[in-house]
Amino acid sequence: VEYKLGASEITEFTIGDRKFFKMKFAPCAKGKPEVGTHILEELYSSPKISLYKYYPSGGALNDAKTEFAFKKAAEENPISLYDTKFLLLKKGLANYFSDCADLKAMCEEGAVEMEQESLLKTARIYAEVCQ
Repeated sequence: VEYKLGASEITEFTIGDRKFFKMKFAPCAKGKPEVGTHILEELYSSPKISLYKYYPSGGALNDAKTEFAFKKAAEENPISLYDTKFLLLKKGLANYFSDCADLKAMCEEGAVEMEQESLLKTARIYAEVCQ
């Protein structure tokens, strides 16, 4: 089935079992974040935290990287893991998860890596283990 819709008509869509959402986001991989409306794939969702993946859409010659972003329940928008606060990844993640002692310690030890499986595990620990 093919539909032709304008950007203002779409808030979310699915492709197979993958879910995509249109939301405010500031991509940071290029170093200067600008908040705009972007499409992000939801990789994990719980009442406490969600993990998203952003795919830049700058054309075939664009060298922009995909970005991961967390969004805690109290936060308005997802925050890119390329944001300045995560430049020192271990320290940035430890600060971000400072409300969960076990997860903070894991981050400080470098147990969380900037790769999808590690970040999914981190989100699950925050949602299922942290009080």
